[in-house]
Amino acid sequence: MKVDMVSADISGQLPSGVTANFVKKIIDLAYQSSAGYQAVHVDISIVTDQEMQRLNRIYRGVDSTTDVLSFSYIDDSSGIFIDATDESSPSLLGEIVISSEQIHRQAIEKKCEILQEFALMLVHGVLHLMGHDHTTTQDEIEMFSLQQRIMNLINGE
Repeated sequence: MKVDMVSADISGQLPSGVTANFVKKIIDLAYQSSAGYQAVHVDISIVTDQEMQRLNRIYRGVDSTTDVLSFSYIDDSSGIFIDATDESSPSLLGEIVISSEQIHRQAIEKKCEILQEFALMLVHGVLHLMGHDHTTTQDEIEMFSLQQRIMNLINGE
């Protein structure tokens, strides 16, 4: 049995049916499934479409809302945590920002539970924090394949 390696702080209003324990379980599973091996901390922010649009415009240059944004605190060149905390406390892996309103719309479009769509966005966010991306076709295949394997674990498949 895997040991919990991820702690999390959650700000904002979680969707109905989503608990803090569920969030922590999902991010821990995604982190360990993507080769995470040391204790880390993740900040989760649940925001409105308006706030997500503002963040998306500032950080990605896209003036529209999106479902999830991830801000990694690992230096891409060295693989070392930017916050460089002492070894007695977990390093900050990064932040995941999720638009609650966008998740609701996507769940309706996909005809799935909000819980499932929220879990998918958490997994997607953690994979980005771990350095995965989908900018090229090959990267997309690898990331989405891992994402699907993690979702299968979550769904007990």
